[in-house]
Amino acid sequence: MEARKSSGRFIASNGIGDDINTLVLIEDLTVVERASEEGDKYVSFQLLEYREFGKKAVVVETPTVAVAKKEEPAPAVNPKSNGTHVVQSGDTLWAIAKKYYGDGNLYAKIVAANKDKIKNPNLIFPGQQLVIPA
Repeated sequence: MEARKSSGRFIASNGIGDDINTLVLIEDLTVVERASEEGDKYVSFQLLEYREFGKKAVVVETPTVAVAKKEEPAPAVNPKSNGTHVVQSGDTLWAIAKKYYGDGNLYAKIVAANKDKIKNPNLIFPGQQLVIPA
């Protein structure tokens, strides 16, 4: 015999409140008739509360706050630079500009300040001391 689960509604009342009215799955059901008590049936069952499957929607509201940013004047001297940089193996002008200015596109500023040392911006050599302008 194949075991199946059936669903239904279980309602129980004791007459003074605390009534039960819920959807259930019937997990186990046995019906027994005893020989000495013909016509009487003993029923036992096991229930599992059933909850319908469904999507839950959550709305998250984020407050919008307008904050005015106070602009700070740029420092006259680059705080990351002592005025020079000694080229290490693996350095590129792009990486050096990114380190000191926060923007690799400003490598031309370093090239302009070091015209005497940099003939080709693609060729810099370990040990070269480059001027890092403010």
